[in-house]
Amino acid sequence: MGLFKMVPVSEGRVLIDGIDIARVPHETLRSHLSIIPQEPVMFFGTIRENLDPKRIFSNEELWAALEEAQLKDVVIAAGGLDGAVTEEGSNFSSGQRQLFCLARSLLHPSKLLVLDVGRIVEDGNPSELKTRDGSIFSKLLKQCEHQFAT
Repeated sequence: MGLFKMVPVSEGRVLIDGIDIARVPHETLRSHLSIIPQEPVMFFGTIRENLDPKRIFSNEELWAALEEAQLKDVVIAAGGLDGAVTEEGSNFSSGQRQLFCLARSLLHPSKLLVLDVGRIVEDGNPSELKTRDGSIFSKLLKQCEHQFAT
């Protein structure tokens, strides 16, 4: 929560690329961060609207993000980019909804992607996603490191 400046950092500093986030405006900071929550959110509408509500991206760009997030077959089975998304995305599994969040983050590259690696793709094989040609996690997760003050 401190990383997104939702709560103040009570001790120490949070640095991204050597820059103290306390000195970065909230809006600027959040525009450089992406998150794949454990409880992913989707809205009633179409797959296209959930991926690209402002219709910024071409069909090719949307399909490329879906393929990289391993959702291409799921989306084809659901009727393509104009396939329906029911309320809260309940017609997709929780793991698939997380992958839709991943596809959205691939469309909007950011400095940092925040996710629980152990929980992404809970109904699939996470190691398959992490190692598949290396493209997703080589770009987004060069190294996951937890440092605790002693």
